[in-house]
Amino acid sequence: MPTAHDDPAPNVFDAWSSSTRQLMQDCSRYFVSPWLSQPILPNWRFGDTYIVSEDNSRDPGMERRILSENSYGRQLGRIMDALEVLVKHQKPADDPDSKAALKAFLELAEQIRQIKAETQSDRVDQLRTSLERLKTQCPDDFRRLMHSLPKP
Repeated sequence: MPTAHDDPAPNVFDAWSSSTRQLMQDCSRYFVSPWLSQPILPNWRFGDTYIVSEDNSRDPGMERRILSENSYGRQLGRIMDALEVLVKHQKPADDPDSKAALKAFLELAEQIRQIKAETQSDRVDQLRTSLERLKTQCPDDFRRLMHSLPKP
């Protein structure tokens, strides 16, 4: 009576598979050059990646140092805050294009302010959930954390 170890099917499949793989490797050299290299999505960036090089900056070292302490978002935010003050104190413009541009800028500033408020609220909710989980799952760690925080 044949056992599972005597079953010839896996051996036939393994032999066929390895011979097919070898045949494909042997034939591929006729169709694909071994030095062929093609980058996928060249010059694309994913996430919060900023590439600073001699191609886009006169002093990449200085720019990297600035970015390490003040992101582009923080820099733009400060510029927007200052510009918003100036726009609000500006006497109304006479021409419609100027009025539209200043109105669009103030709307953008308000949208950003709303996004920041929502994000802050989400962050508080996440912290609350994490603290509740810590309190139930690791009460000693929770107690130690609470004692380490400054009292208001």
